[in-house]
Amino acid sequence: MKRCPMCDRTYDDSQSFCVNDGATLTSDQSQAAYDPLKTIVSTPPPQPQSAPLPPPPAYGSGDLPGGQSPASWQQSPPPQASAGWSPPPAPQPMGAPPQNIPNYLVPAIISTVCCCLPAGIVSIIFATQVNTKLKAGDIQGAMDASSKAKMWFIIAIVAGVIVNAIVMILQLAAR
Repeated sequence: MKRCPMCDRTYDDSQSFCVNDGATLTSDQSQAAYDPLKTIVSTPPPQPQSAPLPPPPAYGSGDLPGGQSPASWQQSPPPQASAGWSPPPAPQPMGAPPQNIPNYLVPAIISTVCCCLPAGIVSIIFATQVNTKLKAGDIQGAMDASSKAKMWFIIAIVAGVIVNAIVMILQLAAR
């Protein structure tokens, strides 16, 4: 039989750890020999004296691994000229869109309410994508969404005018 020294539960000999607290199980013979009152707390044995370590080298002394000094790490690599390569454009400041791209949201809403509901809804969807894509930095995507919003609100207005004209003609012909 084995016993847990923490919770004092007993287990069979096939177990190694207590299920309750995870402590290593001890055999009953060693448990009987253990007396917590006879335990003596002592300090660890003294370590052998060795020579003190030298202080680390000062920054910029050149005594760094590889024999390099920090100044050599900060030098920029030599420029490499390439015929078809040009540096990327400088990033635009955050918060301000780089271009004024119209979103056509107001015409999209008006065309949805007054003219053609399905084409107007498509126009509203593209109009709302313009500002989101601008904030994400997708200029080309914002321009594409703006042109699609414009195209769909024009389609909605034209479809609404044509349908209303046909309805008016049919109502006048029915009289």
